[in-house]
Amino acid sequence: MNDLSFSLSVRRTGWKMVYDPRVAVDHFPAERFDDNGRDAQTLGALADTAYNLHLVLREHLGPFARHVAW
Repeated sequence: MNDLSFSLSVRRTGWKMVYDPRVAVDHFPAERFDDNGRDAQTLGALADTAYNLHLVLREHLGPFARHVAW
């Protein structure tokens, strides 16, 4: 969600976000200490993700788009 919130913040200020498809990132999976395991998501982790998504959308969308997203 952080990248979505950041991208929408950039857009709101009038800038344009451009992604380079050649960029590669090495991710090193670390041990997780929450409900969201690496092998399978739990319903609690899914609910947390949905909640965070709606917080980001609520902050960045207008009233009608917020209603549609909800």
